[in-house]
Amino acid sequence: MKKIIISGWYGYKNTGDEAILASMVDSIRKEISDVVIIVFSTDPTYTAKIHHVKAVYQLPFGVLSTGSTILRGRLFQTVKALWKTDLFILGGGGFLSDWQSWTVILQWLSQAVLAKIFRKKVMLYAVGTGPITTKRGKFLTRVILNRCAEVITVRDDQSKEWLQKAGVKKKIYVTADPAILLKAVGTDRINKMLKEEHIDSSKPLVGIAIAPIFHIQEYWPNQYKKFLKFKEVWPKVIDFITSKLDANVVLIPMQNPIDRDFAFGLMNNIKNRDRVKILNSNYTPQEMMGIIGRMDMVVGMRFHSLVLAAKMGVPMVGVIYLHKSNCFLKQIEMERFAVHIGDGILWENKDINPSELIGNIKEVWSKKETLKKEIMDKVKKLKKRALTNNGFVLALLEDK
Repeated sequence: MKKIIISGWYGYKNTGDEAILASMVDSIRKEISDVVIIVFSTDPTYTAKIHHVKAVYQLPFGVLSTGSTILRGRLFQTVKALWKTDLFILGGGGFLSDWQSWTVILQWLSQAVLAKIFRKKVMLYAVGTGPITTKRGKFLTRVILNRCAEVITVRDDQSKEWLQKAGVKKKIYVTADPAILLKAVGTDRINKMLKEEHIDSSKPLVGIAIAPIFHIQEYWPNQYKKFLKFKEVWPKVIDFITSKLDANVVLIPMQNPIDRDFAFGLMNNIKNRDRVKILNSNYTPQEMMGIIGRMDMVVGMRFHSLVLAAKMGVPMVGVIYLHKSNCFLKQIEMERFAVHIGDGILWENKDINPSELIGNIKEVWSKKETLKKEIMDKVKKLKKRALTNNGFVLALLEDK
């Protein structure tokens, strides 16, 4: 019986990250029948229930310096799990960056160091990286990955470039985001969810997944005025969709409660609010994929709203504030319909252009049937690339 630990941004109830984990767990189990999967999570009870895995607490770096016996007890669980594992996997997801602080990189990669101290094999699994710009961030990335990682796979070319610029010399394989392999729930469950949410599907449906970027005021207080302008754009866009496209709108929260709260805050400024629904229940990644699959088009800021839409063959317009979304849209050749409000670092100096966004929505809407076929062709290739991640897992477990 082989044991694998997966560590990532899990337990925060972010639909995108949970979609990554669900897909990883499912595809690894299909590849390796006799495997025990343990997940490092900030909410082990939630993770164990949703993904049917064993879970222990994901601890912050520096926990030894605290006086908390609870944290030290959790640290013992972490160490015990690492001691007994055969393979430590860091990923997937986009957490390896230092735009907030170089200590973020230290927190994540210190786990790889600990695993290597215990002489365990280490793999970075379809990670998203960057920006990595600080001297300390580059140093940690370079030294730890060159010395600790047996295999490094990333989900896009930009992530590979960030690692190479940091000085990583190990071979880096470009695969795809694991969530592209996720399977949606069945038709009956989807119909039940739409009914419970009172979503009228007698007319076309447009899903909108907005990222409120609630922490912008903390990190970029001078840019907060732009955020207020940003809030004013969405009611105009929604009214265009309901009145000009004659479609109903579904606001899709990918991270609760912040996305849902933001969506409710927009409702008072929407004219045709009777044609707009906000998803109220919390859904598994497979359920959310099923709901997104019923949309005729998706307008997405949240990265995984675009990934899940692509998997279901739903045409999309991306609103790009970080490079990861643009990288994915390039992979499926939909970047020409994206609207950019940032490029690599949050928000930068560009306001969202409502005319550009509405123009792109109108164009995608008029071409949606053709685009659906094109997207599905690209997704087939991404699925093959995503599956190669598990080939590396199997090879490491078999000492190849």
